[in-house]
Amino acid sequence: MSPSVLDSPVRSAAQPRANTAARDSLPAAQPALAGPPLGRRLMAAGLLTDSELQAALEHQAKNGSKLGESLLELGLVTEEQLLPFLRRQRGLPASRGDRVLARVVDRKRRTFNLDGLGLPGDLLTQVKRLLTKPYGLLLICGPTGCGKTTTLHSALELIKSGQRNIVTVEDPVDYRTNWVDEVQISEAKGPTLPVALRSVLLRDPDVITVGEIRDAETAEVAVKAALTGHLVLSTLHAADSADAIVRLVDMGIEPYRVAASLIGVLAQRLVRRVCVKCRTAYCPDPELLQTVGCSRDGARRFVRGEGCRACRGTGFAGRSGIFELFAVDEVARRLISHRSDTMTLRARLCEQGCRTLSEEGMRAAEECVTSLDEVLRVTALEESADRTEFGASETLRDGIQ
Repeated sequence: MSPSVLDSPVRSAAQPRANTAARDSLPAAQPALAGPPLGRRLMAAGLLTDSELQAALEHQAKNGSKLGESLLELGLVTEEQLLPFLRRQRGLPASRGDRVLARVVDRKRRTFNLDGLGLPGDLLTQVKRLLTKPYGLLLICGPTGCGKTTTLHSALELIKSGQRNIVTVEDPVDYRTNWVDEVQISEAKGPTLPVALRSVLLRDPDVITVGEIRDAETAEVAVKAALTGHLVLSTLHAADSADAIVRLVDMGIEPYRVAASLIGVLAQRLVRRVCVKCRTAYCPDPELLQTVGCSRDGARRFVRGEGCRACRGTGFAGRSGIFELFAVDEVARRLISHRSDTMTLRARLCEQGCRTLSEEGMRAAEECVTSLDEVLRVTALEESADRTEFGASETLRDGIQ
């Protein structure tokens, strides 16, 4: 069974130390919980005894698996009992205690469907076409928490089959998928991501998924895999699709190799949906409309949430995605080979007739999906108003020369 993220380090918020005398006065029948965080949580809930935890720890050490996997294999807990306790937590020491980020991993409720992510019809068709290619590098980029992993696994759900050898290399493995072999890596204990990737390449895979390209060595192996006849899917932290291409070059990958391997970059953001129960229409400030390029229509109306009990006073309920797809064609390959900058690559994106993240955000605001302020929060709208003034064709010619 492939290892997965069924246990992760937990850093709880700083708390004052318990009084020693009070601690020693506890009855013997209530010993202090020990062991890994997941084991402590299960023992505190009465789902696991100390002897069962020790047996699971021995099984974990012997097989090199995660604690949660060992608990399931030994039959000590069921998956339904374990799911509420699965979470990824990261702590950062701060002056007033640890700052903790917790992500709940719920495999039962999560379904991966590329058609249900909110991709516009034309972008969805292009993404599916890119996924049918036999080789090349397809990147999904954006900041932390924008849904890159969900999009990545939705793409895997679309292309997986018993006739294709699909391998994912992740740290950690969040979700298990039928017909897909997941490889767990660990930068501390090994194997590292580049080492695991090189090992995977020896197993004749058709599709390789890299959880995230974080450094030059990983980028080098991913590009090499794409150039040697494999379809490689991965994520990258970048502001938009053009910035992702420039970042690959900045990592030390030769521009001609990036141009030869890259088939497309999908940039995305998550915007909060306006609550339908307290949604009201309004006319934004004229200066704000001028900033986003809507100065010609001062009467244009948008919506925002006033806040109600249903949305807990936030004015928002749920989230939706906005996307930008840069399909790399021959002109774009020449631009990349000539080390073109981000502005030149964005100009090529506009020449293709593709919509930028800011334009997709404006479309969502005009369709009353989200508010204009929310679009401004997650995108940079300044370039959409003046894109024609820069002269896209002149910028492209300068970049190719």
